[in-house]
Amino acid sequence: MRCPRLPPLTSSLAACCMLACISDSLCWLPHPEGPSAREVPKAEGPELQRLEPVLRDLGAPPERGLPSWQVRANYHETVGSLEDELANMTPTCDLAKLAVQGRKAARVRARLQGSSAMHFFLQLRDLMTYGSWSPFTLEKLMAQKRAKLQKAESVTDEALCSSIVGSATRTSEAWNTRAEVLERQGSSYVQETFMLYLLPSLLVTTLAFVFEVRPWRQNGKQAKE
Repeated sequence: MRCPRLPPLTSSLAACCMLACISDSLCWLPHPEGPSAREVPKAEGPELQRLEPVLRDLGAPPERGLPSWQVRANYHETVGSLEDELANMTPTCDLAKLAVQGRKAARVRARLQGSSAMHFFLQLRDLMTYGSWSPFTLEKLMAQKRAKLQKAESVTDEALCSSIVGSATRTSEAWNTRAEVLERQGSSYVQETFMLYLLPSLLVTTLAFVFEVRPWRQNGKQAKE
């Protein structure tokens, strides 16, 4: 008795999904954003140069293959260091620009520590949420805050920059809670990566199977008639 074979497209997609999952679990897949995305400009001026140690750490190559709860802990440590320095500085637009770029570099650095698939999904979320692949710039954040405060009589650039400096170190409570749950479960990087690929892989292969098998059934019915 011969075992039924999967249609060629379905089997090829299943093999590709399996290969991608294994490669990502071994940290072989490239990330959608490279080390250049973590680059931040040099702080100019005696006061802004106080951020130099924090910015220098952001440029160091990150460790890879970490579970998401460990990535989140590292991210909080980096953002906390940035927050400590910003708390004792006068909020200006130059400082706001540096803070936004530093937060972006910290965000990319954290994503490079996890899987390539998670990095891609987070970029896709940014696109769907903010309508841009690169939404975290000073100009875009100022435009968003100005739109929220459009009912106010007057909103100066200095007030917007001060608000941006204050929010540059806030993190998402939803992601913090998720990381805490995964830490309590003791999830490893390989386990998280496998579960991340499981549902999309099943969905893609199932759709391919239905697409390939349905014409064959219709042709078989026509032949019998």
